[in-house]
Amino acid sequence: MELELNIVNLADVAKDMGVSGKRIDPWGQLTLQAEGLVGRGLSKLEIEEVLMQFVRKQGWPEKMRAMVSQIVQQVQQQKSTAEAEASRLATVEQLEVVSLADVEPLAVRWLWPGKIPLGTVTVIYGEAAMGKTSLVLDLAARVSSGAAWPDGTHGPGMGEVLILNGEDHLDETIVPRLKGGDADLTNVAAITRIQLGAGTRSSHQRRFSLERDLPALREQVESLCAGQLVIIDSLEAFCGTLGRAQIRAVLAELDDLAVEYGVAIVVVSAGTKCDLPVKNVWRVDCDVLDAGLRCWVPVRCNWGPLPAGLAFRVTSDKIVWEARQESPTADRSRGATSQQEKSRQLKDQAEWLKTHLADGPLPAKQVVAAASTAGWSAGQVRRAREALRVVCSKETTANRQWVWELPNRSDRSVAGLVNLNRERPKMGVEDVEGGKDVEDVVTVSA
Repeated sequence: MELELNIVNLADVAKDMGVSGKRIDPWGQLTLQAEGLVGRGLSKLEIEEVLMQFVRKQGWPEKMRAMVSQIVQQVQQQKSTAEAEASRLATVEQLEVVSLADVEPLAVRWLWPGKIPLGTVTVIYGEAAMGKTSLVLDLAARVSSGAAWPDGTHGPGMGEVLILNGEDHLDETIVPRLKGGDADLTNVAAITRIQLGAGTRSSHQRRFSLERDLPALREQVESLCAGQLVIIDSLEAFCGTLGRAQIRAVLAELDDLAVEYGVAIVVVSAGTKCDLPVKNVWRVDCDVLDAGLRCWVPVRCNWGPLPAGLAFRVTSDKIVWEARQESPTADRSRGATSQQEKSRQLKDQAEWLKTHLADGPLPAKQVVAAASTAGWSAGQVRRAREALRVVCSKETTANRQWVWELPNRSDRSVAGLVNLNRERPKMGVEDVEGGKDVEDVVTVSA
């Protein structure tokens, strides 16, 4: 191997080192030569071979090969350490400090004034079958056509919408509901799957993943000329098995995307609560007094007081917003007033049972069967029995069946009897028709 050695004047080196007039040993000379060779793209063996040529020219013995190998390894390690340190120093983190006097305040830009902002993520959550998908598709239809919002405010003008839906079919659910909302479908696009190996025989598809495919989503949002709304339905469908910390990181990236392109990103979540780090959160739930009515109520808004909620009903192909003078708030929805709703249901069940037993004692089996016909479950009837303190006793006849009868409290109303102070009964399990239940017991006023 013919390589030009970096031949140095050792006298000059000795002078620089402050050892002029002293003898420089072979180790020092070989180290100087190795330092000149390392970093020239040569392997360790190639560097050793070049140094052995130098050894032979100096008339040194061949047994110095072991020393040469040790020197090369040491010089390479020193160079690697120095490069790593230089890289570390080049990437030292520094605080970015901004004087607030130099920051220009900006007004919040709204897709739907007071409800859906641009440039950030909005989460809409609620239990299954609450109409969340129908709600966001109504939003998409209005954005695509430039229609006014349900509360009468002007729409943002015709814009483009991008939809990611991981649970519903485009042809059976998405498109029919968009058409029901008079959407301009030319302004609506949907991401279906990720195509792998496009144009090859081995091409195949996989589901979109927010963890892996955010760069592809960014490119798609960037390609929208008049993009205003991105819908992700649902968060759980596109996050797979991600933990809470990873989901929070995904939402932070989505928020950066919303800020960068000035779009509203609406994320649907199938949960009963929301602890996600977003600035705008809404919940969909049933109205307390009308199970067919859905309440869309604000939970969090970082720009001021919570706005008024709205109500809607879900039809076969769209949603119909309720025209009512008093907008629903969180207090009107089932999630915030579960105790009130349970109280109302229990009173209805107790009223039914009181009416059914008004004419006298009846066999327990007959009462439960009648309740089932009326739409009550056996558990609901038993809770109503406890609330009314129905007397359960066995017949003295050969049948020995359980019989229920009202206590001697005809002067008291059902409302006065029912009291939702729940306690766990401390008792054994007796006959399910006549004994105490192991379910929650609803105690009554004394």
